[in-house]
Amino acid sequence: MPASMGKSALITLSCIGLLVGCTASRTPAADQEAVGAPSPGVTAVGVDAQRDPLQDELLADGAVSTAEMERALLAVVTCVQQSGHSAELVEFNEDGGGQFQTSGATTEEADAAEAALDRCRAEILSDVQPAYNLEHAPSEQEIQEHREKVVDCLVGMGHDVAGLSANEASELVPLPDYIACDESAP
Repeated sequence: MPASMGKSALITLSCIGLLVGCTASRTPAADQEAVGAPSPGVTAVGVDAQRDPLQDELLADGAVSTAEMERALLAVVTCVQQSGHSAELVEFNEDGGGQFQTSGATTEEADAAEAALDRCRAEILSDVQPAYNLEHAPSEQEIQEHREKVVDCLVGMGHDVAGLSANEASELVPLPDYIACDESAP
C-alpha cells in the first residue's frame, strides 16, 4: 500500500457474553489482514506503560459499573488523542466490550496511533477490564440454562440434536444456525 494512502485499523475489545471469554483483535481496514493485539491488561512487548490513577478511582468501591467501564474506554481514546493521534470509540456494548478506531495519513502515523492505543489500554484497562469482566460474568447456572436454550432452539429449527450438549450440537449443525440460536437465547 502506498504510504500516501494512509492506514486505518479497527481494534475490537470484546467479551463474549455467556461464553465468558474476552478477546482483543486488530483488523487493518486497508488490507483486511488480521493481526492479534494484546489482551486488555497485558502490556505489549516494547510498550512502556504506567498504571493510570483512573483505575484506582474506578476500583475504589470494589466494583466496576457499566458506566465506569464506558468511562475507562473513553479515557483510552482521550489518552491516544492527547498523544497526538486520531482515535475514537466507535462502539460500546454493555458486556464491557468496545471497538476502537485509529488512523493515520501514512502507514507510519497509523502504526504510531496503534502503538499509542496499546500503551493507553495497558495504562487504563489493565485492572479495570478484568474486574468488570469478573463482576459481570454469568453464573454457572446461567451458562447451563443458556446452553440448554441453544439446543432447544436448534431442535426447533429441525436439527436432530435433542439430548446433546451445546458443544456437541455445534459440531453437527450449520454455523449460522448455531450462531442464530446462541444470539437469540437469553
